[in-house]
Amino acid sequence: MANILLLSSEFPPGPGGIGNHAYCLALNLQSNRRYSVKVITRVRTSADHAFDDKLSYEIDRINSSNKLYGLFIGLLKIFLALTDKKHSLIICSGSWALILIGLIKPIFPSIKLINMAHGC
Repeated sequence: MANILLLSSEFPPGPGGIGNHAYCLALNLQSNRRYSVKVITRVRTSADHAFDDKLSYEIDRINSSNKLYGLFIGLLKIFLALTDKKHSLIICSGSWALILIGLIKPIFPSIKLINMAHGC
């Protein structure tokens, strides 16, 4: 089984195309028994955790009311996720995720990485 770490700037139940894309990607990957998915994203609404409890994969949310603190905690959670489990792939979606992986990739140079940029 391949362990996939999905980093996303947005995630439902809040609105947004990045979040919807990340949700559908995680849902479809998790439905395939060959993959195990963990999502690291930011807290956006008070309904986030109730939404997360209904999903079949792990969601780890970061309270990012303070941007610098949110960045630090995001780096820490990614580092812990990568050292705790052997993730074979990291998928990044959105600017927050791309910034974080840019800071942590030098520590884990052998990990496979897919970056997605969204915009017009």
